[in-house]
Amino acid sequence: MKRADLMRLKTLNWYFIIIILLLIVIDHGYKFIESENYIIEKVNINADNSLTRHLLEEVSDNLKGKNIWYINKNMIKNYLKKDVRIENIKIVKVLPNTIDIFIEEKSPVAYILYEKRIYGVNENGNIFAYRSEIQLKDKILLSVKNEIEINILLSILSKIDNHKFKNRISEIYIEEEDIILNLRDGVKIITNLEVEGEKYNAAYLLYQKILKENEKMNSIDLTVESDKFIVR
Repeated sequence: MKRADLMRLKTLNWYFIIIILLLIVIDHGYKFIESENYIIEKVNINADNSLTRHLLEEVSDNLKGKNIWYINKNMIKNYLKKDVRIENIKIVKVLPNTIDIFIEEKSPVAYILYEKRIYGVNENGNIFAYRSEIQLKDKILLSVKNEIEINILLSILSKIDNHKFKNRISEIYIEEEDIILNLRDGVKIITNLEVEGEKYNAAYLLYQKILKENEKMNSIDLTVESDKFIVR
């Protein structure tokens, strides 16, 4: 046998050995991945409140019994993000058989009285929870007759950047052509969509000044022209 033929034979033998070794590695890898040790037995849910409890229980039940190596975390995230109540999601695989899901739920900016029921509402005007499901201490009540009014009243809130002033508001509602902000001490702030944010700041300073001087006031009307106010 020629030298060249011997070299080709040795090369083929090496190829054969490498293929055999690869097959052994693949077989062991497959058996390793398919081991019962990696069947999900536990799903830990970490959420800041119970708004999405039922949804997360459904996801948990679907994950249990599946192989942890085949779980696509992005698919789970995309599924959960369809829920308007969810802000952020983190999913961690804890080998061999545990999944940790961390959920940050959105916090309602106000609650609304709509069709004789009270709901939580987020900054985009999405209704996403019943009053009994959420903690709404000191939140503002938006009394609305339809869903369009929700966004109108939220647009008013977005113009008030003074948190002390905002914390004084107990209720907002539309009355004919005006928008009424009821403060917690009973004073009414009369406004509309044309009033800009700077005027709310000026109105709060006026309100504080009147309180300090112990003068009576029932309402402050912001709807008059420019920087003027009507105090009644």
